[in-house]
Amino acid sequence: MNRTDSGAKAHRNGEILVVGGYGDVGARVSERLAHRFPGRIVIGGRRRPVAETLAARIGHGTRAVRMDIGDPESVTAALDGVETVAVCLDDPTGLVAAKAVERGLGYVDINADHRTMEASLRLHEQALASGARAVLGIGLAPGVTNLMAAGVTRSVDDPTELVVGVHLSLYDEFGPQALEFMLEAASRPFPEPRAGSTRLVLPYTGPRPVWFGSDVGFRKARWFPFPDQFGFIETLGVQSAATLIALDPRWIDKIMATLAGLRILRLAAQPGIRGALAWLFMRLPGTARPAPVQISATAKGGASTATVLLEVLGESQATADAVATAASLIGEVEAGVWLPEQAFDTRTFLDRLTAESDMKLTWLEPGTNSAPTPG
Repeated sequence: MNRTDSGAKAHRNGEILVVGGYGDVGARVSERLAHRFPGRIVIGGRRRPVAETLAARIGHGTRAVRMDIGDPESVTAALDGVETVAVCLDDPTGLVAAKAVERGLGYVDINADHRTMEASLRLHEQALASGARAVLGIGLAPGVTNLMAAGVTRSVDDPTELVVGVHLSLYDEFGPQALEFMLEAASRPFPEPRAGSTRLVLPYTGPRPVWFGSDVGFRKARWFPFPDQFGFIETLGVQSAATLIALDPRWIDKIMATLAGLRILRLAAQPGIRGALAWLFMRLPGTARPAPVQISATAKGGASTATVLLEVLGESQATADAVATAASLIGEVEAGVWLPEQAFDTRTFLDRLTAESDMKLTWLEPGTNSAPTPG
């Protein structure tokens, strides 16, 4: 069930603060929203001159403000006059979310750490009281994956199993921070997202075939602690869920799987080792053209299966498109702190997202051209 309020307006007259607004994702979000809401976009970041330069380039009345997510006073000052906050960086402190909920603002973020998300979800009762509308983790994965999962799960009777696969290229627009996040996440086991299970699983283990469409076919995808899967048991009512990862080039995928099997990836918990690995991966010889990101979501229930496929070229742009769409629709969401599949109508969000971006979405409904089975 989504939590949209058909009587609400997406935005009134307040400003939209893009936190981390001059970063790779944030700059794209700022530019897209500035075209839709001229005179209302504020780029927030620690380096005000950088934010001002970007604001001048974007135009449309965009302005800049200095703010540091580790400094409560600067966060409080930056929120004056703001109606909606879009956080386009990792905020492990949760300070911006807490301040936004306290003030009853609209709020979206791209947080990909399930521990931070769990802390923010505990602000739900406060958001009900203040009227804040917050949606957590609305990037590509998590975010779009949540809505794809919701779409296929609601297409089958009595859904029991949900599998999401994310096929990424190392030579896409990965920055060192994104690589360090992936390596840090791969360094620790996480709870298996299955009803009643207490088992821990290791990232980059447990290979299983996932269909990524006719261009890619089946690829072995492995466990990865994408935070979307940890809520699916409760929000979608399935018995088991998994969001798996497959990497290109394939030799990187095999190296990561081998390191995981030998328990070597746990060393990536150390910042120095993690940074060195990210530095090395960023300098590996690549290809002239980055491969598209493919995402597959399949739900099974009884004798029926439903699959949806998504293809995007450029992870950063796709993440920015998702954030901008969420920020545009946040006023239609009920008060509270929600995950994406709870907040938005699946088809409405995804149809708007794909109509305003280069994403290609294909629904394989039950009883039609459903995905093949691995041979």
